[in-house]
Parts: sequence; C-alpha cells; structure tokens
Amino acid sequence: FGVLSVTDVFLDMIIEAEGRIVQISSLDGIWASSHSYSWSKFALEGISDTWRRGLKEKNVSVSVVQPGFVKTNMCYAAHCAESPMVTSVAIEDA
Repeated sequence: FGVLSVTDVFLDMIIEAEGRIVQISSLDGIWASSHSYSWSKFALEGISDTWRRGLKEKNVSVSVVQPGFVKTNMCYAAHCAESPMVTSVAIEDA
C-alpha cells in the first residue's frame, strides 16, 4: 500500500515540522460500495482518520481531499454517468 510506505518514510520529518499530511481520496471513499476503487478510497479514509487522531498530540494535521464524480471512462463503466451528481468535463482524445 503505497500511501503507508511513503508516509512512513517522511513521518519523522512531518512530525518535526509539525506539518500536514494531505490525502487525495474521492467522494466514493465515504462508503464502501461494490468495487475495488471504492474499497481503496474507503481504506484511505480510515487510515487518515487514524493518523488524524494519533498525530493530533504531535501537532500534525491530516486532511483528506474528496473530489466529486466526473464523467470519465471509469464512470461510464460503473454506470454512474447518468447521475445528476456527476460533473461533465471536456476530455480530449489522446
């Protein structure tokens, strides 16, 4: 799990600087639905909550950014593109 590995490498420096850990998750991580993308984001949310509680006494803050749903190929495959919660963005063909 890359998030754990990278954070572990820098954790002493973050604590020394009384810094901040910022995680990029997704609104899909708020609940564990039926696909692996959601599971991994849900796990990231849990790890972040644990770090937030454990590092508070060391003056380290933990933030999670949860971008909303965007019409992408992954969204179409998951049949979520029809939802009013999904935002359209211009995606150029490669």
